[in-house]
Amino acid sequence: MALAAAEARAPDRELAIVALRELGYIRSGPLTLADILAACTQRFGVSADEIRSSKRHASLVHARHVGCTSRKR
Repeated sequence: MALAAAEARAPDRELAIVALRELGYIRSGPLTLADILAACTQRFGVSADEIRSSKRHASLVHARHVGCTSRKR
């Protein structure tokens, strides 16, 4: 709404997308492997080194699985 008021135009879908992109809620372009790794480390509370390791702890395996399947979509 603030962006619509600032630009003196009616709010619409395109303006909402621009506003969300500027706020960082929507990114342009595809996800990178670094983006996926960062999201997995934050969500599952493990480090990137642990995800890359050969350890077979259930929490690490789950984080790896989520990271791998998110890239295939």
